[in-house]
Amino acid sequence: MNILITNDDGIQSKGLDLLVKYIYKYFDIANNSIWVIAPKSEMSAVSQRITLKTGIDIQKHEDAFKGIPTYTVTGTPADCVKVAIHYFGYQPDIVFSGVNKGYNLGNDILYSGTVGATFEASLSGSCGVALSCSFESFEACRYLDVLLPYLLKNHLLEKSKVLNVNIPNHPKGIVFTHQGILPFDSTYVQQEDGLFYLTGHPLEVAEANDEYSDVYAVHHQYISITHLTTNRTDKDAYEQYREKKSDLA
Repeated sequence: MNILITNDDGIQSKGLDLLVKYIYKYFDIANNSIWVIAPKSEMSAVSQRITLKTGIDIQKHEDAFKGIPTYTVTGTPADCVKVAIHYFGYQPDIVFSGVNKGYNLGNDILYSGTVGATFEASLSGSCGVALSCSFESFEACRYLDVLLPYLLKNHLLEKSKVLNVNIPNHPKGIVFTHQGILPFDSTYVQQEDGLFYLTGHPLEVAEANDEYSDVYAVHHQYISITHLTTNRTDKDAYEQYREKKSDLA
């Protein structure tokens, strides 16, 4: 099995280091091929952006992870996946992305570079698993000892192209969820350099989310697993209007 590990926090991220160690533990290198290709610097909130108008630099890091080919790319998480496949000819069966410092729930999924890498993987026929934890610490990463065997035992990677997984610090269990709603009160603040910077905070989410949403699950201390797809078709609207074809005069 070919496994690619990437993230959006960059090669120096503690979350990447922890993820590599757990993947190495559960997918022994004797029977599986493991590669790491990560952004050279932080690439948060770039979604599935790829680099088109400028060149990218690809560098090998010989001693980053023992026995694991490791590269950095001056691009996005999605670029990392494309470089693996279209430059190195390394077609992963699974792309693990993370562990992101900060949940990717609800609306955040649309912006997340962590999730963007898994979407890019799915377009190339690979399975993708996005992993995120609390912004406060990487304490929740110890539950990868439970989560990774759970994914394998239940064949979850055979049933979905993209899994979005969020792990609270002290989870009570694992639940399957749908994408919820996570509204933000956003504004732009001018700093001393004269530029404007986006800032804000999440709004109350209780009334906006049912008990089966990812937002509700994590706020109630459950590991959330959400099956995602790149297809953004509104299926209810499509079913309502698909027979209403109109001829133009």
